Amino acid sequence: MRRVAALLAGLLAVAALTAGGGMPASATEEREPLTGTGSTWAQNAIDRWRGSAMAEHAMTVNYSGIGSTAGRADFIGGRVDFAISDVPFQTLPEAGQAAESPPTDFAYVPILAGGLSFMYHLRIDGVRVTDLRLSGETIAGIFAGTITNWSDAAIQADNPHLAMPDLAITPVVRRDDSATSVQLTRWLATEHPSAWPTGVTSLLPPPAGGISQTGSSGVAGYVSQGYGYGAITYVEQSYAFEAGFPAAKVRNRAGYYVAPTADAVSIALLGAQTDASGAAVLDAVYASPDPRAYPVSSYTSMIVPTAASPAFATGKGAALAAFATHAVCEWQSDADGLGNAPLPISVVQQSGSAIQRIPGAGAFDMAACANPTFAPGDTIDANTLLRDAPMPPESDRYMPTASTVTEQSLTPETRTLEISTAAGSSVLTLHAGGPGAGKTLSAGAFSEPVALGLVALDQAGAGTVDIIGAGFAEGEEHRLYLAESDGTVIAWNTFTVPAAAGPDEPEEPAESATEVFELRAPTTDVVELGRVQRNAAASASLGSFTVVDDRSERRGWALQVSVEDFALRGGDATQRIPASALGFEPVATGLPAGIALSGQATGSASYPAIVAQGELGSTTGMDGLSLDATISFVPPAAASPGDYRSTLTLTLVSR
Repeated sequence: MRRVAALLAGLLAVAALTAGGGMPASATEEREPLTGTGSTWAQNAIDRWRGSAMAEHAMTVNYSGIGSTAGRADFIGGRVDFAISDVPFQTLPEAGQAAESPPTDFAYVPILAGGLSFMYHLRIDGVRVTDLRLSGETIAGIFAGTITNWSDAAIQADNPHLAMPDLAITPVVRRDDSATSVQLTRWLATEHPSAWPTGVTSLLPPPAGGISQTGSSGVAGYVSQGYGYGAITYVEQSYAFEAGFPAAKVRNRAGYYVAPTADAVSIALLGAQTDASGAAVLDAVYASPDPRAYPVSSYTSMIVPTAASPAFATGKGAALAAFATHAVCEWQSDADGLGNAPLPISVVQQSGSAIQRIPGAGAFDMAACANPTFAPGDTIDANTLLRDAPMPPESDRYMPTASTVTEQSLTPETRTLEISTAAGSSVLTLHAGGPGAGKTLSAGAFSEPVALGLVALDQAGAGTVDIIGAGFAEGEEHRLYLAESDGTVIAWNTFTVPAAAGPDEPEEPAESATEVFELRAPTTDVVELGRVQRNAAASASLGSFTVVDDRSERRGWALQVSVEDFALRGGDATQRIPASALGFEPVATGLPAGIALSGQATGSASYPAIVAQGELGSTTGMDGLSLDATISFVPPAAASPGDYRSTLTLTLVSR
């Protein structure tokens, strides 16, 4: 265990921010006050932006998160200057609902991005699961009521790294007319119609064994309680973030299981388009081919007037345009800290076009827009986001069961590998390490010795490949991938290249097996993060620690990190900062094959978490795997100044 200390500065720096297309607003400049209602998802972000608007631009903005439907009704009734809605006006609503027809010209301004997360409450052997992975078909089965137990084969296939418990699933759905229900069912109906034939709806009835709750806070609140053990819901990621509960990784079109992180959502939304009314069209978001994309990503929009009226003259329009410009530009830097994601360049271009239509607005200048996902001169195909967003680890790539690939013969005498598969014409690829790395066997007659490259299986799906001369070192362990011709992996297995002992060479006496399995932790007790400015990250090195796994039976292992909430030292026990404010990024050089690292993002971390793991068959040897970690900390805006302390615990677990 290590103590982590952070001193939150009592004096906070305030910088002048520049709106796109204009000069910085003077601290004494006054704007006409604005009033809006709508999305509950946007409430936290709007509250933060309202504070910035007042402090930096002397601008008063009143907002009430009463729900997207109610916000649209207020805009239609002329009771507000703007509304925020997660879905567009419903011109063809479901049965029993009136069509929405605004009396004034309007535009949609994308303002806040986020992922629809699948927040869950699950433990295995008393340890909270934080790395659940689900495919779209599996999610459809859960909310359709055809998958009812966490031990279901479909869930286990998504999670070969976990021993899923025999536990009933409690799907939790929205009881009220909900934009999140629309987002869920639209994604399922678009991407997985065979698994979700019921179409799109804003009123989703609970399946057998499920329950319904009102509002995002209602569904998230149920899952987070003790009685929510075994439950799963769909909710904006910001609610899972606030509750400190994990969200499942969802399999994307590229075959990777991806969490709803800020980068993953922003990457996916690069494909967002609009229809003739300016409403979002997300088909290309769901189908993004980028391995980093989180498929269930969307944004909410500010609905703004585009025609002046007695109640909305150009002065008020100029204020609204300025507020919206700051929101989609420099204030997007706050998105990740609220569990949301910054709008990417393609969506900001849509926002800028809509903002310019507000009466009293000036030109929107992309070059002056200090959005964190792009820099001046960037394009949709080449921007800061695409350059900097990390790729997912290979451990999160979908790998179907290895049962269809069987190692039939591999001996020192023949140095050949016989493979039998289910059937059909496939392509056999032999890799050293992960996909795309190392050596590959070549095409040729599968029953004959071949050179390096691809090997086509015969129609029976069987044959023999001679690996002599392929350049593999004796004792190397490799992973065998069976793939379709388009590269889709359909099965995998591992094998070890044997020693090629000569016939007269005496056998070496077997050495006694070692059974060393331990974690050597840092010797110092406290890591000081020092004086921390609000809204600014502070970081420090955790210190060197070592995983040693030299067991004769290579069962694999996992290194787990747990972090307690930060408590105010010597002060009010209720003054706490959630552990999610602390990010954790393990660092190592020269990772052995079969070992992967993963971190937790500052401000949206979820603990306990697996930060390093060795797959079945991996080993570190007696020298061990030397690791370090960068821990980073950003306190929430509401935190009181003081000396905060937390305890960080590393635990090594055998699989």
